Amino acid sequence: MTFKPVRAVLASLAAAATLAAGFAGTGMAADTAVSAADLAKKQPLTVNADEDISSKTLVAIRLASYAAAQYALHDGENVIRGYDLADAGYATAIDDAIAKAGIDTTGTTEQAAAYEKANPMAWVATNLLDSTDSPWAGQLRNFLDQLKNEQAIRNASGTALAQGSNTKTMTADVDPGIYVILDRTAEGQASIAMMNGTGINGMTKLKPNYTSIFTLGTVEYKVDDVTAPVKSICNGIDKDINVKKDLLYRCYPDTPRPESMESQGQTWEASIGDKIEYGVSARVPNWTGYDHYYLALNDTMSKGLTFNNDAKAYTWAGEHTKEVNIKTVTTPQADGSTIVTFLFAPTSDGSSDIVADKANYPVEQPLFVTYTATVNKNAVIGGDGNPNSISLEYSRNPNVVTDHGTIPGNSTKVYVGALAISKKDANGKALNGAEFNIYKAKDGKADGQALKFVKTADGYRLADPTETSGTTATVVAGDVDVTGLDGAYVVRETKSPFGNNILPEFIATVTVQQDGDQAGTYTAALTKGDANQLVVSDNKFTFTVTNCRHFNEMPKTGAAWLAVYAAAGLLLTAVGGVLLARRRMNAAK
Repeated sequence: MTFKPVRAVLASLAAAATLAAGFAGTGMAADTAVSAADLAKKQPLTVNADEDISSKTLVAIRLASYAAAQYALHDGENVIRGYDLADAGYATAIDDAIAKAGIDTTGTTEQAAAYEKANPMAWVATNLLDSTDSPWAGQLRNFLDQLKNEQAIRNASGTALAQGSNTKTMTADVDPGIYVILDRTAEGQASIAMMNGTGINGMTKLKPNYTSIFTLGTVEYKVDDVTAPVKSICNGIDKDINVKKDLLYRCYPDTPRPESMESQGQTWEASIGDKIEYGVSARVPNWTGYDHYYLALNDTMSKGLTFNNDAKAYTWAGEHTKEVNIKTVTTPQADGSTIVTFLFAPTSDGSSDIVADKANYPVEQPLFVTYTATVNKNAVIGGDGNPNSISLEYSRNPNVVTDHGTIPGNSTKVYVGALAISKKDANGKALNGAEFNIYKAKDGKADGQALKFVKTADGYRLADPTETSGTTATVVAGDVDVTGLDGAYVVRETKSPFGNNILPEFIATVTVQQDGDQAGTYTAALTKGDANQLVVSDNKFTFTVTNCRHFNEMPKTGAAWLAVYAAAGLLLTAVGGVLLARRRMNAAK
């Protein structure tokens, strides 16, 4: 269960500004002292949350009691003007926690008495005021983080809170005073240590001066939201900007709300063997109040993708990104997929603890991971594509370091296409035995060596880089499917069933739809036909390639026939010239 973040100033911490002995200089002469009987009346102490906390184990431990208090009428309501504190039996633990938190007790505010080990809460309440703007920071928070680990506090039975008026509240009637509220929930999400003072004789408004007013008796359940990670496919994003070659910069386009999945970087089309570049953005969770904090990203890659073990991680720990240490663990799954785990601030026992490296993991700051995967021989052709999903795994219980929560992010998909070759003779009859080479096309020409393929039941599949045996550069047709493709290809016939040199060549472009209801649908279009017009495309999937036994079967508009016509014209011209010369010679005799 993930709760919404608490951003308001907590009364328990804000009230610390007035939890001090002495009323001198605060205009209390006209105030009324609370009687001893009223000062002793039990008061409600309530924890509020944004979600169901009825199953949580919450315990309130009194750190100090109210020794005296005064109140006054303000805007028609009695408000507490101040009170004195007396130790409730935990002075040694409190003093030890202050020391372990590295807090200097030699400096005090003007109204505070000198620090007393026998009654340290009076000093704490007056001096540890730097957490009043946030429940997640400051010396008071540091003090509470140490206090919860004190043996006396850990062993204290305290007062158990029970469900209040609804499942989002827990409450108990307790003796008046200052309390630390601990969430001792053993399983599931739990709060960090909380602190507050109760009201006095039904009064819950504390107004120590003429400007500030605080509410006592209630405290917010302190858990913070964890931000879901966002994954992008970075291929093609700013790829030509030389200034931003690093994958980190290319993965996050400037357009905040792109219209399509493709432009959001959530889909891509590729061929087998292509490298897919990924970037994941997240935020460092709020590890405040934890002694140890586990943080990891989990990428579930489908069986058509192979992780290349090249991950890098960055945090924003200052004005610029900073690369941080991570550990990568790959876990194969029964269905052929792989879970790739990126552990932040890895520990020697194979876990993670960002608290141990907290300087590099400022709370709520951006977190980035970049890595690549290769489309492999198991890639799904068309259809649902080759997905992988990202999730963030994090500590959710300060009591149990191994209790983790998971928040899912988005999924991305890589789509792969195909084409088909159908061999016919000049009369449209099926042929077998023709051989082809297929090349990547660049600038309208074959680029590099002929591609390698693996024979399948229906034709041929593009080999992936790991397949070094059992491959062939020769595609034999008939009617065959050639799968694992994307982009432009030169298809060149190298052997005719008729044993002649009439060998067609053409360029086919395979495209996969990435958006909408047609996502995963691929087409293969003829982008450059054969010079002799021996190739016809249905512009969907299939290229029909005609083989001719001799020139007379070839299309009369093809390049070869044009060459024949040109040759015939030259021959006729030459013959005509010879005949004319002979006639002239005969006439001269």
